[in-house]
Amino acid sequence: MTTTKTEIESLLFLLEDPDPFVRDSVKKRFDDLGENCIPILDEMQSGLRSGKQKDSLRQLIRQITFAGIEQEFINILEGGVKTPKQLEEALFVISRLENPTLRTEIYTRALDRMADDVDYRIRYAVTPKEQMQILLTYVFREKDYQGCTDDYLNPRHTYLHTVIDAHIGIPLTLSLIVIFLARRLALPFHGVNMPLHFLLRFQNESESILIDPFNKGGIVSVDQCYSFLKNSGITPDHEHFRIASEQEMLVRFIRNLINGYDQQKDDLQKDDLNKLLSILEAFSVE
Repeated sequence: MTTTKTEIESLLFLLEDPDPFVRDSVKKRFDDLGENCIPILDEMQSGLRSGKQKDSLRQLIRQITFAGIEQEFINILEGGVKTPKQLEEALFVISRLENPTLRTEIYTRALDRMADDVDYRIRYAVTPKEQMQILLTYVFREKDYQGCTDDYLNPRHTYLHTVIDAHIGIPLTLSLIVIFLARRLALPFHGVNMPLHFLLRFQNESESILIDPFNKGGIVSVDQCYSFLKNSGITPDHEHFRIASEQEMLVRFIRNLINGYDQQKDDLQKDDLNKLLSILEAFSVE
């Protein structure tokens, strides 16, 4: 079903009509149009400065797109989130909450290109540890991915697509960049769901190395992590250092976004993310 900018402008004007029948008819038309009207609404919103009208458009876009995002998320969960590839797909679906018209395939291809850039170096490395260091050097030195130094909870430091754009993120998303590249390169990098500070682990049959993605991929010891937790008022436990499942990383990712939007007092985004988290938790107990 197609529409025009003129029709959308008329519908938006009629949304303010005092007659409930008119407003209900307009809402039905928007429901019928579905995501076909999103590019026009998004263009109109982008041309506005912050204010009531911009907020109203933003809310309307969310109302129209959320059902589709929610269904895509459910479809992924039904197939299982048990591999880095499935986790990557889930995170890019969530990216559409921030930008409903986002072309996520652009970012998938960006990760593909990064893996291709470093692949030949990995293949010619002599030892697994050299392979590990080549990828870490590539991500944190050559591509200059780094930890955010201010506004830590801002969602732009969590969303996968915005971190790929800016090369700045929190420990979890920086770790995920490495994990998703490692998946393409067949390297044994994993996430470690340590409280307060997510870590990477490089683990093969002979080595198990902890890595801090927030410190340019520097190697850290278990003793250093224990001291960090104790100084933060947390009693260290061996559970804090086991490899995290993809589902656990997805839960932490969503909760980070919820905390970010809570700080921004953005209840609309927070409510949508809480819905996705509830769906994920429901799948977890099945």
